[in-house]
Amino acid sequence: MPGPTIKTGIRIEGIEEWEKAVSPEVFQKTLLKGITDATIHLEGELIENTPTNKNTGAGTPRGRLAAAWTHVIQGLGRVTKGIIGNNVFYGPFVNFGTGTWVGNARIRAKNAKALRFVINGAVIFRKSVSGIKPRRFVQKTVKANRKEVVAIIADRIQKEWDQL
Repeated sequence: MPGPTIKTGIRIEGIEEWEKAVSPEVFQKTLLKGITDATIHLEGELIENTPTNKNTGAGTPRGRLAAAWTHVIQGLGRVTKGIIGNNVFYGPFVNFGTGTWVGNARIRAKNAKALRFVINGAVIFRKSVSGIKPRRFVQKTVKANRKEVVAIIADRIQKEWDQL
């Protein structure tokens, strides 16, 4: 999952008490299930919030960028983490922006007099463009779902705690 990384973490209050009250196997299994469920939830929200080009022709209803989200779970116990990534090369440009929008110079043609675009069937030439405005959809999605992610993990722990 190459490209710029956005990291976020959570701290679950009282997890030490719960860890001491259950076996290591139950602790790891419950935390793994909670983090997996939370990661899948956040991945689904990213898919929904990924900007799409209506004319992608990518063969998916949501577009190539949205369809490329995937996740892996790494680690055990307290160091378990869910990683969500996307391998579409232009993903970071859509999220973080390009050109003057991120403090760089205007985008200009390197090997020609002008840049060439086809928009709605019309060929358009420009000597330079300002770039792509940052969408920040990844950051917005993580921020909007932070409480839900914590609630999913806490719910798994609470269900296990109630069975003690």
